[in-house]
Amino acid sequence: ISDGAHGLYSAYSGANSTVALHLGPANTGVGGWTSARALVAQDPDAPYTMWPGIALAPDGGVFVACASYGFDPDLIAFTPGHLRVRRLTADGLSYAGWDDAGIDEGAFDRSLFGAASPHSSLIAAAPDGAGGVFFLLGSPTGTDQGYPTLQTRLLELGGDGLPALGAPAGGVVVNEAPTYYLDGGLDASYELRPASPGTVFAGFPAYYTDAPAQYMYSLCSASGGGWGIQGDAVGHEAATTMGAIYLATFHPTGPYGPYDPPAFIALGSYDGGKSTGLLSEYHNDILQHWYGDIGLAATNDGEAVFFWSQENQKYGLFARKFNAAGQVAAAPSAARDPGVLSDVRFERGIGVRATVRLDAGERGRLALFDVQGRTIAGTTVVGTGAPATLHLPESDTIPVGVYFLRLKSPARSGSTRVAVVH
Repeated sequence: ISDGAHGLYSAYSGANSTVALHLGPANTGVGGWTSARALVAQDPDAPYTMWPGIALAPDGGVFVACASYGFDPDLIAFTPGHLRVRRLTADGLSYAGWDDAGIDEGAFDRSLFGAASPHSSLIAAAPDGAGGVFFLLGSPTGTDQGYPTLQTRLLELGGDGLPALGAPAGGVVVNEAPTYYLDGGLDASYELRPASPGTVFAGFPAYYTDAPAQYMYSLCSASGGGWGIQGDAVGHEAATTMGAIYLATFHPTGPYGPYDPPAFIALGSYDGGKSTGLLSEYHNDILQHWYGDIGLAATNDGEAVFFWSQENQKYGLFARKFNAAGQVAAAPSAARDPGVLSDVRFERGIGVRATVRLDAGERGRLALFDVQGRTIAGTTVVGTGAPATLHLPESDTIPVGVYFLRLKSPARSGSTRVAVVH
């Protein structure tokens, strides 16, 4: 991930430890960092680590998490370890109040996966927008009909390592999935995508069956989440923009047998309250190859472009643009009205100011987004029939960068870029 200052953080697990890396533009260590730094102190009973997850801390340092486990050569079996989280400063030191060995966030039992390959990560991390961090942690917790149950837990910690305000110690369980037919290993890694301060889109395998495993994104907070949008775990792409997430999935080849999936492409959107199917094409021709790959890109107006390559009936690379209501025509929508927003500027200590124009009694939503589509601030606007100048609450301390301001009502919408340079 970017360190916010032209460098990067990375983390990887080796044979005996998880290592964090901080490199600058010259491809050398930054500050007090050398070429690498061990993350988790060696536990005599669980010396092996896996699945590092990292997120940027507000001081320019980094939050890191990983799982540890052991191995008993006499029994030829894995032994339980721990899920650990740690915070490092930009100089490579443990942050004040955080133990060098990391905070123990529960047991991890590698043995319940048996011989299945752990090629997908069950740990993800993302900033919570309030100085702390979200961790999405997975661990097998028991068995159902002889198969391990994969428990997915969302944890929110403050910058001091304690549970965030209103967040329960140990986090909340957002999904439990019996892992039937797991002989080939886990099918997809966990993922966290910030949505707005205090909320995050959590991505995880929802359940396993004899067909491809299903992957789901759910809008979650420290108090939990609900059912979201889902698709195939193996072939999926996601993009977030302006408080919504788009999920594209595909399967390239038609079925071999009655329990195999067809060849298909599909796209849907989810805003935390409603999941909408936007596109689907299915083909049941036995072993006929249809699709090569897919891609998905968010746009700054809250929409997304879906790309796919096709090798049957029609050939080449195709793209369509969608919003939450469906496919977008090539021409701009008549509902887009750039005149609803004007004279937009940022003043430090006051925030984003703009002149808005809505009909008398017309209600709209004025919201500010960062370049990754996360909601930074927002307020409800009621029109007067004449231009009105207002400032956006909670936007006075936003960091330097480029943002997008959007005013949207049922009848019209307009958006513009906001540059914060000091």
